[in-house]
This record gives sequence, C-alpha cells and structure tokens, in this order.
Amino acid sequence: MSSAKFHRFYCYWLKMLPFIRWANIYLRRLRVFTLAILIYLDYKTLQQREKWTRPSKRAALWDKAHERNARRLLNAMIELEGLWVKFGQYLSTRADVLPRAYISLLKQLQDALPPRSLQEIHATIKKELGRATDDLFSYFDETPLATASIAQVHRATLISGRKVVVKVQHRGIKTVILEDLKNAKAIIDWIAWAEPQYNFNPVIDEWCREAPKELDFNHEAENTKTVAKNLGCKKKDDNKKQDSKVDVLIPEVIEVVLYVSLTAMGSFALDVIVISCYLKEVDIMNLKSLSCFFDCQSSERVLVLEYMDGIRLNDHVALEAAGVTKQRIVEEITRAYAHQIYIDGMFNGDPHPGNFLVSKEAPHRPILLDFGLTKKLSNTLKQALAKLFLASVEKWVSSFAWTSQSKQWRQLMCSSVLQIQLMILQ
Repeated sequence: MSSAKFHRFYCYWLKMLPFIRWANIYLRRLRVFTLAILIYLDYKTLQQREKWTRPSKRAALWDKAHERNARRLLNAMIELEGLWVKFGQYLSTRADVLPRAYISLLKQLQDALPPRSLQEIHATIKKELGRATDDLFSYFDETPLATASIAQVHRATLISGRKVVVKVQHRGIKTVILEDLKNAKAIIDWIAWAEPQYNFNPVIDEWCREAPKELDFNHEAENTKTVAKNLGCKKKDDNKKQDSKVDVLIPEVIEVVLYVSLTAMGSFALDVIVISCYLKEVDIMNLKSLSCFFDCQSSERVLVLEYMDGIRLNDHVALEAAGVTKQRIVEEITRAYAHQIYIDGMFNGDPHPGNFLVSKEAPHRPILLDFGLTKKLSNTLKQALAKLFLASVEKWVSSFAWTSQSKQWRQLMCSSVLQIQLMILQ
C-alpha cells in the first residue's frame, strides 16, 4: 500500500472512530437489556410452570433456574467488565439475599480478569506521570498481579530500590462506567415497575453517587492515607502492640522519586529543578556536583503504593500452610471495620475478599486494600448504628440457650457490647 493510500485509510478510520465508540456503547446497552429480559422471562415462566409441578420437584426446578441464570449473568459480566464486575463482586457477598448458585458462581469475579495489553499500561503511565516507565522504575513486571474492573496492578521497583505496586486505570473505563450506571438505573426502574415488591432504587441511587469517585485515584490516595492514620497502622516490620489501635496493615501511598542527571538535562525544566530542590532542602549552589530529582505524584489514573506480600483471604490451603490463625484474622478485620464505622465515621465500602490479604510474615496481620469507595457517617448516624447493633446483640444473647458453649459466646458478645458502648461514649 502506497503512503498516499495509507494516509487516506488512516484519515478515514480517524473520522469513523467516534461513530465506532458510540456503536460499541449501544451494542453494550443492547447486551445488558437483552440479558435482563431473558432472565426475567425465565423466572416468570418458571412461576407458571411451578403450578403444574409436584411440590417435591419444585425446589429442584428453582435450583436449576438459579444455576442457569447465574451462569448467564457471570458470562455477561466477564464479557462486559466495567461496572458490571463491581456489581458482581458486591452481589457475591450478599448470601443473605441471593440464592447459593449466584454466590458460588459470582465469587469468580473476585479473582483476576483477563489482563489489558502492556502497551496500554505503558502509554497510560507516560501520559499521567509525564515519564516513560523505564525512567520511573528500575524494574517493571510485565505480568500483572491482578486485573480488576477498573484498573490493573503491576509489581515494580523504584530507582531508589523500594518495591511498589503500580495501579493503572483501564483506558476509556470512565465512559464505560458512567454508561453502565445509566443502564443499571434503567433496569432497576423497569424491575420496580414490573415487580413493585422488588424496588432496589435506594441501592442503585447510592451506587450512582459513590461509584464515579473510584475513577479518581487522587481520591483513593487521600482515602488510603486517612484510613491508615485513623487506624494507627504501623509499618509491616513493626511488631509493637498498640492497645488503642487496630492491628492491621495498609499499604503506604508512594511518591515516585525520579533521579535525573543535571548534565544530561542541560537547561530542561530548570524551574522545576529549582523548586524541587527548594522543597527537598537541597543546596541549589551545589547543583553542578549533584544529580537532581523531583517527585511524580500519583495521578487521576495511576496510583503507586507500597508492595506488601500476602496470602489471599480465601486461599485456605496457603493460610493453613503458613500457620495463620483464622479466628484472629477475622477478629482484627472486624475490629478494623468497627473502628472505621463507630469511631472514625469513614469506612471502606467495598469489603469483598479480593480486597484483603494476610501478611506472610509472623505475626500474620490482615492487609486492607482498595479505598477507592469509602463512605462517611455523621455522629448521629454512628450512634444510631451502634445502638441498633447493641439492641440486636442483647436480644440474641438473652435468647441463647445456657450451654457450656453458649456461655463462651455470651462472654464474647458481652465483651463486644462493652466495646461498642465505649465507642458511643467517645
């Protein structure tokens, strides 16, 4: 192909690109609504079929329908990615609402999704941080640690030698997420109209308010720092016990320090060098004999965090092999969330198993991840939630049978009640 023909071909596709994007959005919308109607009609048909089925076989019919539709939902969420994966992760934690088939299948969304291309990752890093990956990191692992609905995470090593993880947002995911919210809202409105007893509008309204905040990693960085400070998180190699705080770990938000040879730079970005050296208390008069440096802060689409090696919370074999006391891990995670809710009034709103690790080194501590989705509570609401919890526990304890095992449970719950009461007084 001649250069002239190639140029015309390139210009043609450049003009067509906006139309292709809109076509993808409408195809995505068509896929979502088709699936919703298919699942709805499947269950409505089953309701009619149930009338002509023996009572002993009805449970099996419903189990098969749940399995069939859960698999349809899982396949669609993996295909569409974006916000639908977030929905799936949320639904997989709601065993109190959904049938078992949905919970067991949607749990797969807590694992890694198909990775994005390495070229896309490098391009995003360069665009957001202003430097190529090789300039920022001495080592960058091409194999991702995890690929989630919004971002992909890679291990890396800073030029200073510190091990970090780099969280890179998927290209174009903001448009996809906002479109998915519109589609989800439309489906929920339709369900509420067709089946008034199933009105999930309060849930989707909360998602519409909070989900877009996850698209700004500057917001996540601030949340991470705030929660770590509130919980009094110590360094991973600090084994000192703090009675007043929670024994968990949260990765530190890292500022990428880029070292640049002054002789190699010449007069490039001299103002940036002078300002950086002033902030770092470097003697500007000695610049000729020094290498200069400046910080590349985490941006809206790239977040750099301290690397913490851990075991997945649902990897039971690895937890057993490491000698982890599961009861202690559960207690510390519960204490961490109680502290966030009842004392700090700011908590992580996305606590699915994929956002927890357990440190490999003893003492094994829970590692809390991903603070993109957080919620703040007023003092009035904090006290109301605490009183609701206390009332529920006291009623449960008073109705518990007096057995040797129940006495231990009563002692444990009474201790928890006392802690919550102290939190209310604070």
